[in-house]
Amino acid sequence: MRLLRTKKIAISDDNGDPQYLLGVSEDITDRKRAEAQIEHMARHDALTDLPNRTSFTDRLAFTLDRAATMGDRFAVLCVDLDRFKEVNDVFGHCVGDAALRETSRRLQTAAEGAFLARIGGDEFALIAAEGPQPAAAAALANRLFAAAADDMEIDGRQLRVGLSVGVAIFPVDGTDATTLIGNADAALYRAKAEGRGTIRFFERDMDVRLRERRALQQDLRSALDRDDLTVHYQPQAQTEGEIVGFEALIRWRHPERGWVSPDAFIPLAEESGLIIPIGERMLREACREAASWPAPLRVAVNLSTVEFRHGDLPRLVHSVLLETGLAADRLELEVTESVLIGDFSRAQSILRRLKSLGVRIAMDDFGTGYSSLPCQGAQSAGARRGRGDQSSAGISARRRLRRGAGLSRGSAAAHRAICRLDLPPREGQALPRDRELTFFRLTRFCVRGRPAMAHRSAAALQARATAPRPPQGWVREQKIRP
Repeated sequence: MRLLRTKKIAISDDNGDPQYLLGVSEDITDRKRAEAQIEHMARHDALTDLPNRTSFTDRLAFTLDRAATMGDRFAVLCVDLDRFKEVNDVFGHCVGDAALRETSRRLQTAAEGAFLARIGGDEFALIAAEGPQPAAAAALANRLFAAAADDMEIDGRQLRVGLSVGVAIFPVDGTDATTLIGNADAALYRAKAEGRGTIRFFERDMDVRLRERRALQQDLRSALDRDDLTVHYQPQAQTEGEIVGFEALIRWRHPERGWVSPDAFIPLAEESGLIIPIGERMLREACREAASWPAPLRVAVNLSTVEFRHGDLPRLVHSVLLETGLAADRLELEVTESVLIGDFSRAQSILRRLKSLGVRIAMDDFGTGYSSLPCQGAQSAGARRGRGDQSSAGISARRRLRRGAGLSRGSAAAHRAICRLDLPPREGQALPRDRELTFFRLTRFCVRGRPAMAHRSAAALQARATAPRPPQGWVREQKIRP
């Protein structure tokens, strides 16, 4: 079908008298299609073809006006794809985009008439205006979970993307668009903080916690400039008692809150990307400090998965070693097996480049991530880089627990990857019973003392390494400087 615009033109003679009527038709089909396409593009997401944030805002305003007039209740749902960033990091953006398109298609089918929009990278929002609330919102969330539960095949890879959902109900949880969206977002943060893959309805205390979380994240940015972040060094000894090195641990003394737990601020740093500058400065300071020790003890630095997958890590390590003058064999970089899952070829290349520098690579917390119990996920750097006090007894207990627990379905891939790289597990952790791992070098470390401030040098520690009861507080504190 074509669209025509027709106009009539009167044709006059020399005396000005009309002689006949001329009809002119113009085909405007292509112009109208282009205008409609421009309008569609302005209100829809280019990747998924779902309504975008502008369309969602307009629809929410319309729904608010109608609900206020009719006295109805409706729900706003904020949906986030769990660990989708890891899919992009491991498999690349092409696979990530394909996964987003497929997930969007599934969510749209599950929405069953609810208004669904993509409002950010891996963030979606829905307006559920039909049915009794909150039961209708809960039923919708369950349909969304079911739609995302099955694996999707992208370029021959089996991927699964989980969901976290936060819900706010009009008018109980807000009577304007800003409040409703903010409270649904607060409920979403609670869902992600409590293990992901869950639905949470807004509660009054969530808003306070969300504001505190965002304030802490902003304070963390400022801490980089104020030198509030420090590096502490926890002694590491062989089981015979000889101290062989120190592990660098990040600490944050907030000017108002005091000492902030690493479990609280490291995940924030990873989510916001601040872990990149924090990790680089921590690596530089740890190497600079170790280079000043009179005894050639090793220094161990934990690497976040985010750091491992961004930028040119071997080049950074090489430049830091040249800058600080630390011998490469005195630096030990600790990673978890999670960095080997997915794009193994890239991980292998990075680790081999690091080993070619002479740097020691160790698998940290081996058996607590992808090769651990099926219900466990990969451990974040928050539990490693800023971990609290540990003891050899505690490590042994965890080792016995893992030995008795068996291996998860994902362990085989991690174990094969580690074998191919010939990386030693750290802290004397349990080796799998697989014969293919029998050639592993077991690093027999235990932790001695607490990570705290002290005024004793590395030379003094070396002299007292064999003492039966090592004194507490053997750790030097230093600022992380830009």
